[in-house]
Amino acid sequence: MVLKEKNNLPFSFIARSLGTDESGLKGFQLADKLVNLTMYSGKKAKAFKIVTQALTRVKSALKLKKTAKSAKSLTSGISGLHQAVLNVQPYIELRKVRVHRTVHQVPSSITEPRQEGLALRWIIEAARSQRRSSRGKLDFSAALARVIVDAINKEGSVRQKRDSLHKAAEANRSSAHLRWW
Repeated sequence: MVLKEKNNLPFSFIARSLGTDESGLKGFQLADKLVNLTMYSGKKAKAFKIVTQALTRVKSALKLKKTAKSAKSLTSGISGLHQAVLNVQPYIELRKVRVHRTVHQVPSSITEPRQEGLALRWIIEAARSQRRSSRGKLDFSAALARVIVDAINKEGSVRQKRDSLHKAAEANRSSAHLRWW
């Protein structure tokens, strides 16, 4: 995979060559990040192929479903990935703070890049666990596509993880006064 410009990742390079404006570039940047997080042992071409296959499967799954949610705006796999990340990303997390030999879990807000990073890591983690549980019957791109479609529909283990994190933050709201940052 030879790129003409330095520091361009594959999906962003494709988006720029198509003349996509900055507002539409966000989904392509998420796809680049997904490629980098999927990559093992520096095999970026293989990771790119896996992510491309998964996004193609997401696109075909969205076309088959034709639900009211997916039919109105999700026309490509990239926009599906963007919607999945928006549905899964947490906006609050718990940080451990030690006060007088006691460790408290303090809820704190998260920056947008960290929200996206956590969402993408959770999506990949869920796809890997789904692949392991299928015992070789499911390839990684199919597992990744399933997890992304579940995230678009606000279902699945990734959404449950987000909801349980928010519920724990709500339960520890009484420790919010210990936050100093």
